Formats: sequence, structure tokens, C-alpha cells
Amino acid sequence: MQVYLLKKEGTYTDKRTGEAKPFTNLYLRAGSMLIPIEVKHFGTDENPDRQYGPRRAVLSAFAEELPPLAEDEHAAEGSSAGKA
Repeated sequence: MQVYLLKKEGTYTDKRTGEAKPFTNLYLRAGSMLIPIEVKHFGTDENPDRQYGPRRAVLSAFAEELPPLAEDEHAAEGSSAGKA
């Protein structure tokens, strides 16, 4: 079984400031499963995590764009099947 590293990029509106900010969500695809992953921040006030940014940048650089999910197609099929 092959495992793929995928990413989804976009923007969201910050609730405090109201400005648009970028986001990158990372996922692993193993077979038909899509597993969200998070780059963990290990820093504290006394010992900052200086490798967090580079770890996230490397994962994002090697990840392929997440294709549109087939859930939209399945949802359309499910709603039409229930009406028949």
C-alpha cells in the first residue's frame, strides 16, 4: 500500500482581527483513508521550538495538492437514492 502526503491550502478570517489569513492542512492518504496530521509545537517559554517552522515548511513543500474529495458525488448520489 502506498502512502501519500497531501495538503490543502486556503484562507480563513481571523475572528479577533477580521483579516484573512492563510492556512495549510496536511493529510496522509493510505488506501482509501484520509488521515489529518498536525505538526506539533514542542516549545515552552524558557525553551522555544526553533525547528517548528522548518518542519512544517518541509512537509508542505513535499506534499501534493489534495484533489477535490469525492464526498460531493456520494452526497448527491445518496440524496437522489433516498427519493426513489
